[in-house]
Amino acid sequence: MKEVSKGEIAVSVNADALPVPVRDALIPAGASPPVPVQRSSHINAAKLESEKVVISAPLSYAGSAARIWKLTGITDNMAGRIALGLAAIILILAAWSVVTSWYLIFGLLLVPYRLIRRSSRKSKREALQHREMMAAIQTRSE
Repeated sequence: MKEVSKGEIAVSVNADALPVPVRDALIPAGASPPVPVQRSSHINAAKLESEKVVISAPLSYAGSAARIWKLTGITDNMAGRIALGLAAIILILAAWSVVTSWYLIFGLLLVPYRLIRRSSRKSKREALQHREMMAAIQTRSE
């Protein structure tokens, strides 16, 4: 068998003449990120508003712990965060004792109410996510 060499064609394209989506696809390292870069820390100032919303009910173990644990993200100082963490653990234990007594006293009477409230908190988070996405689209198109 005889091998046939294939010819190569070099194409030069002016990147500035291409539309922005095509240019971003061809040169991905040059594309701007869709949202601003965020810190990897859990400090509240670094979070989007939709990330700050706690879906779990305040009178549940997860919800009370999540709401109290948000207090640990109010400072950059490491010693302050450790102190806030210890205080949060003590507060979480106290809240869990209240939640346990609440469930023992009222129990299943409040299940329908909790389901309705949860759906309203989820709707609030979804509305915040939509608002953030629209803001990111507007800043990207400018």
